[in-house]
Amino acid sequence: MERSILEVSFSALRKDAANVLDFMERLKNEEDQKAVDVDLIEKQKLKLTFICTYVHLSYSDLEQFEDIMTRKRQEVENLLQPLLDDDGKDVG
Repeated sequence: MERSILEVSFSALRKDAANVLDFMERLKNEEDQKAVDVDLIEKQKLKLTFICTYVHLSYSDLEQFEDIMTRKRQEVENLLQPLLDDDGKDVG
């Protein structure tokens, strides 16, 4: 039962990462976009690709996987936030 739940979680994580990668590619390609740091997008894409790869290889040590993914999730959030901020200012 637990393995089934983990497989669903891994599948959802892969799908979410793919959706974020698609979103970032669209950001990079929009004609009327605000200035987006292309290097930051590429760095983010590499991190997400790493996460997707790690998910595929991580079925053996779930405790270590959780620790690594928690750190990587925070790194992804930190890198993605400037892309979503309006000129570095919170919109609200």
